[in-house]
Amino acid sequence: MYILFYINVDEPENSEIYGIYSSLNSAVENLILISGYKEIDRKLLQFFTPSISFKSMKDLKAVINRDLILIDYDIYKIEKI
Repeated sequence: MYILFYINVDEPENSEIYGIYSSLNSAVENLILISGYKEIDRKLLQFFTPSISFKSMKDLKAVINRDLILIDYDIYKIEKI
């Protein structure tokens, strides 16, 4: 089981648990959705702006699967329980 945390760095009291998932893949997919990433016409966007941090969705997923964390401005973290 995996827990997906959202950590608001400006207002920690607004941080929350986004969900509990039975698989790592589900947690990663939801983290990507929540953090605003989307691939349109083979271009990776975050909140409809081209991503400067990752070249592709494949690269983004590889980093999240390896590190179980995404730090952009806020922090999205997956914990295995």
